[in-house]
Amino acid sequence: MLNGMFVFNYFGVIFICNIEVDTTPPVINGCPGNKHTTTELGTSMKSVTWIEPTATDLSGTPSRTLSHEPGASFTTGVTTVRYTFTDTANNVATCTFTVTLETVDTTPPQISGCPNNIQASIELGTSTKSVSWTEPTATDLSGTPSRTRSHQPGTEFSIGVTDVGYTFADTSNNVATCNFSITLETVDTIPPEVVSCPSDIFKQIELGTHSIPVYWSPPSAIDLSGNVSLVSQSRFPGDKFTAGRWTVVYRFADGSENEASCSFGVLLEEVDTIAPLVELCPDDITQTIELGATSATVSWTEPQASDLSGNVTMSPRSRIPTTFSPFAETPVKYVFEDASGNENTCEFFVSFEIVDTTPPDIITCPKDIHTTTEVGTSGISVSWSIPFAMDHSGIILTSATHEPGHMFPVGSTDVIYIFKDESGNQDRCNFTVNIDIVDTIPPEISICSSDISETIELGDVYKMIYWPEPEAFDNSKNVSLVFQSHYSGDYFKEGRTDVSYVFTDGSGNMASCNFSITLIAVDTKAPEILECPSDIFKTIEARLFGFIVTWKEPLVTDASGNTTLLVKTHSSGTFFTIGKTCVTYLFVDPSNNMATCNFHISIGVVDSLPPDIGVCPSDMRETIELGDSLTRVYWSEAEAFDSSVSLAFQSHRSGDYFTVGRTDVSYLFTDGSVDLGFCNFSITLISVDTKAPEILECPSDIFKTIEAGLFGSIVTWKEPLVTDASGNTTLLVKKHSSGAFFTIGNTSVTYVFVDPSNNMATCKFHITIDMDVLQEGSLDSQTSSLIGLTYDQMTWIFITAVGLAGLLSFCLIVSLVYICKMFRRNKKHSDDTELEDRNLHIPIAAPFDIETSSTF
Repeated sequence: MLNGMFVFNYFGVIFICNIEVDTTPPVINGCPGNKHTTTELGTSMKSVTWIEPTATDLSGTPSRTLSHEPGASFTTGVTTVRYTFTDTANNVATCTFTVTLETVDTTPPQISGCPNNIQASIELGTSTKSVSWTEPTATDLSGTPSRTRSHQPGTEFSIGVTDVGYTFADTSNNVATCNFSITLETVDTIPPEVVSCPSDIFKQIELGTHSIPVYWSPPSAIDLSGNVSLVSQSRFPGDKFTAGRWTVVYRFADGSENEASCSFGVLLEEVDTIAPLVELCPDDITQTIELGATSATVSWTEPQASDLSGNVTMSPRSRIPTTFSPFAETPVKYVFEDASGNENTCEFFVSFEIVDTTPPDIITCPKDIHTTTEVGTSGISVSWSIPFAMDHSGIILTSATHEPGHMFPVGSTDVIYIFKDESGNQDRCNFTVNIDIVDTIPPEISICSSDISETIELGDVYKMIYWPEPEAFDNSKNVSLVFQSHYSGDYFKEGRTDVSYVFTDGSGNMASCNFSITLIAVDTKAPEILECPSDIFKTIEARLFGFIVTWKEPLVTDASGNTTLLVKTHSSGTFFTIGKTCVTYLFVDPSNNMATCNFHISIGVVDSLPPDIGVCPSDMRETIELGDSLTRVYWSEAEAFDSSVSLAFQSHRSGDYFTVGRTDVSYLFTDGSVDLGFCNFSITLISVDTKAPEILECPSDIFKTIEAGLFGSIVTWKEPLVTDASGNTTLLVKKHSSGAFFTIGNTSVTYVFVDPSNNMATCKFHITIDMDVLQEGSLDSQTSSLIGLTYDQMTWIFITAVGLAGLLSFCLIVSLVYICKMFRRNKKHSDDTELEDRNLHIPIAAPFDIETSSTF
């Protein structure tokens, strides 16, 4: 629609004209694009539908004409469909598109006679075999299809499974395949080969010997299969054979039951080469004698000899059973000879060992103890006099299963005292504590004192003795002390005094506590040492060897008025070397009471500091690969500094092998003053998995050539295998599978494996499909292949070019129409005679039709 205003002055009169002209064609909505469809080879027509376009216009609904209805049948080729919309001003808009019906062949060839999988056998050791079959054929509506094959009949095949494929393609590149497998299995019909079959064996057997063992290296067998077993053997190496000739047979078989044998003879000849047989030859004799003995009598059973000849003589023997010196090892030799001069000897040694074999002598051992306990109680405390033992070694070690006063359960309990001297000789004292149950419970006395043996100093008349007063308890809660001979704290005189306590309960059951107090007059007071020196400490320079030390001699006093200096290890003013020396004075009175004065003299050097540890590693944490058991660990060795320092101990060295876990490492340094310096640290090994999985048998790049006209080929390969120290791997990525169809060109195939520690391993190879040399009569496909474009790509380029040209043409036409209409409108304005002061509305039809097309 064009709107405009025209104003002019005609001799003073102003004319204003508003002109409205409809030059806009209808607006088309939903104009379909070009339709491209196919019909199968053999049909000529096909119904095509689409959504019809609509149009709008300012003047109202435009009229419509069309060339084809949706659903109309179209023949093969290109058909143009046109919609025309016209408004009341005869402005025209068109929608055009094409319907292209193309005959295509999508049915693959039909294959007949595709062979089944073929099974064949091949002798073990042979690597290939020729295999033949009847080849499959194929038919197609377009004619005889082309054929490609992976193998041809009569091809040499290797052991295992080989996939054979036939591919048939028609002129439309519809592909049909025939696949089968050829399996070659090895068979074994050749017997094993025996190696190292022994030669005949000749041996001598002693006269009178029934049989002897004969040994040989067993034969073995080899076979192409690598699997050979020994089926049977008549005799074994080491079997015993009697005199004469014998045949030994070995039989071998492989996994296919092919057999081979080995036989040889064993000949035994009887001879007399055996020396006399010595019987009862004594072993070396070690005679033990008691400590202090000067001689010992040694006896043995003299050896005898026998021989098959019946005649044996004995040479004079070196010694006979007699008295030996206990401090010398003496050889004894017997020589026997038979009539053939064969000799045999019996030789042994007599030696002596001084031992202490006398066990301790037990002086007193209690007899079996019988006592009772009331019903309802679990046991009772039992006491006895501790046994005593003596030994000439003077040292006795004692162990006991129970002590006096131990709580014993009801029944019999063995009490064992073991006395052992320093030589390990022991004797034991055994007695039984028998606890019987009765129902006559007397009061229970607690804290009844044992017999008291005290000493009273020689010259004293009385001595006050104290003991814990006994107490009694009873189930009746009514216990009274009916008799008490003495009281704790009473005065007692020298000799034995019996002390008794008698308790009774309400039922008349009585319990007593009896013990004796024995006072023995003795002189027990040791001499009293006055002014025993204290320990003396001196330090000297490191270059000196010792120091002269003096002290005040100790004084001593005793009630007897008579003391003797029995021991004096050192004297004042003696030279003492570096170190610690014990000085002892020992005084004794006439009653052999001793008093000791001990003090130490320590001579030290000035150096009192431990070695200075200069380098000590910190705790270390290292990793070890999963699956490894040991690894070396290195560090800077620890160092110490001192005037004289040495490494006294080192638990590990740098570079040692360590296992998983924590290991403590220690260094110990010492100087001349025995001052110690320590360096301690730990090494911790942690198992980690840093190794990627190992891929086994990753396929190599695959190159395959197909005939001209084909799009690609099916390619198979053996799937890669993977192993990992963790024993667990996952296939993370698998790009393409064996047996997939690959188009012409280079395709990358990738497998990615990952273990639990996210270590990855990649198997990558390429599959290249090349086209065979072009055949004559395929110029179109040659041209498309040379420029690298498919038919659909070339069609799109053509439609795009046509659309761009149409768009440019349309823009040019619209511009020209607009210019022409403006020119006509101005001309009408100049010819109009009714130019008074009013508005003129003049409808003007557009002189040109405007056509729109969807092709651009």
